[in-house]
Amino acid sequence: MKSIVELLKNTFLFNGVDEKEIKSILKRYQYSIAHHNPNDIIRFRGDHINEIYVILEGFLVTEMLNNSGEIAKLERLETGEVLATAFIFGNHRQMPMDVLAKEEVTLFILDKENLVELLTENKIIMNNFIADISNRTQYFTKQIWDNFNNKTIAEKLNYYIKLQKNNTNVITLSNSVKELAEKFQVTRPSLSRIISKYIKNNILEKIGRNKYKILSQNYFQ
Repeated sequence: MKSIVELLKNTFLFNGVDEKEIKSILKRYQYSIAHHNPNDIIRFRGDHINEIYVILEGFLVTEMLNNSGEIAKLERLETGEVLATAFIFGNHRQMPMDVLAKEEVTLFILDKENLVELLTENKIIMNNFIADISNRTQYFTKQIWDNFNNKTIAEKLNYYIKLQKNNTNVITLSNSVKELAEKFQVTRPSLSRIISKYIKNNILEKIGRNKYKILSQNYFQ
């Protein structure tokens, strides 16, 4: 069986750190090791996050219930990857999805206080940590964009209005119809037809230049 040092050396976070330094880190920083069985729930959606989880053995999956009540699998985290790098800092330190073990899993757990000290002390680990956040941000940004591109024009407009309305029944589009059509990658006449249809069906009322009153709040939930 491999030692913790050997396992950590092969993880993304400790990539490039020699064994001597890893041994020194383990002596000077508080950490814990957790073992989980297949189908164990590691974290529930909404759980407060104050630590990161380095996968030493096994793999995890992240899941979320969609609007229809079905389970959507979001990501598979393999041995060597890190969970919660993007959630441990910021104003809302909550897990946005459920995290499950799909086979026997061993985790190296480091809390926020020890993590901050380690990142301050070791530039290699700090760069690895930042790279992990950047990689995940790029991955999920692409996922969101791909998902957005697969929507119909009406779905794109509904999503845009939902973001703009901010609990009010009056919205001012921050883009002209022409600019919005370019943003949605659709033609201007096609987008104008959808807006006209919403006005005709009493979903929206035009009250000014790029300004609309929402007549059907439930339509944009």
